[in-house]
Formats: sequence, structure tokens, C-alpha cells
Amino acid sequence: MDAAQVTQQEQSGLHDAVVAIGARGWNHAGAEMRGFRGFSKLKRAIDAASGISEWWLHDIRRTVRTGMTKLGIPRAHAEAAINHVGGRAGLVGTYENYDYAGEIIAALTCWQQHVTALVIDNPPSAGVIPLHAA
Repeated sequence: MDAAQVTQQEQSGLHDAVVAIGARGWNHAGAEMRGFRGFSKLKRAIDAASGISEWWLHDIRRTVRTGMTKLGIPRAHAEAAINHVGGRAGLVGTYENYDYAGEIIAALTCWQQHVTALVIDNPPSAGVIPLHAA
């Protein structure tokens, strides 16, 4: 499935979650939105499960962004998926208020399917390290 094939129902069902993840400040209910937190704790768990510790969050972002280009995801959608807003600075940032939620969902769904196929279709000798819940 490519990014264009994600159904409208999938997009609308996940729209609020994507907007909430990318939000800063306060949500519509007045609750504070802080974004992703607790990465260091998660990283320690992944390091322990995989036996690999010399990686950083930026390595994942770079891999995802490069992979999205390889999968044919449009640049603006891939940039929005990793929360890069640099391309929307200046006048574009002032006048473009679109949140790209549907496109983010489609891009991340496409990436998820790609990674799932890598893990399922490759034997352990391919270097894919499965992580299991403790």
C-alpha cells in the first residue's frame, strides 16, 4: 500500500491523534499538550533488548525520512511526518496553517507497512533484530 491508498476512514479515525501528537500548548479541552516524553527510558529498554546502544533519536528520524523518499512519499508529507517545519518558515509559515494530518497518517502507515515487511520477510541472518516485550 502506498501513501495514497490509505482510506478516508483510516485518516479520519486517526486525525485527532496525529494533531494531538504534533500539538504544542493546550488542546481543545484545555489540557496541556507536551508532545513525546520519556525517550531516555524507552531508549534504555530498546538498548537492553537489542544489545545495541550507539544510536540516537535523530538516527531514527533520518532513516524514516530517507525511507519515505524511497517509498515515493511526497516531500512535504514526509517532512510533516517527522515534524520538520523549516520548509514552512517565513511567508509560507504565516499563511499556510494546514496540519497535514491525513498525509502524516498515510506516510506513517506506508512506513509501518514497509518496516513490518522487512521484519516478517527477512530471516535473522538479515540483521533485523526482533524486540519482544519483557
